[in-house]
Amino acid sequence: MNRSVDIAITTAEVFFLTFSFSLFNRLITILFKALSHAKPEELAKPLLSLRQNISLLLLITCAGLCFLAVGVNGVLIYQGKSVQDFQLNLIRSIPSHVWMTLAIALVKSVILLLLTRFSIPILHGFMGRRD
Repeated sequence: MNRSVDIAITTAEVFFLTFSFSLFNRLITILFKALSHAKPEELAKPLLSLRQNISLLLLITCAGLCFLAVGVNGVLIYQGKSVQDFQLNLIRSIPSHVWMTLAIALVKSVILLLLTRFSIPILHGFMGRRD
């Protein structure tokens, strides 16, 4: 495997990590905005502080994981080993039942979110409230 492919894989990893943590941070921001609108004014300041602390923790974690990915992949490239082979062996070392459990949990979560999304307006209609 040549080095340009290994560098592209490393760049894609860093991009994926950054995108994932940015998306997660955005979801946290949306959640806290919804909470701050639903709660009284005296809770707005602590919620803002908590959101900022969580965002900072996510930023530090993302930066650490990016440095770790670049460092490990850099060592592999320096040693002349294939980054792709290393990662595939790492993924294959995880038992298949773990992947199945993860997939089932993700599907259950998505189904629950969709069920909640579509059932709340129907329940509001039955209760006579149309917000």
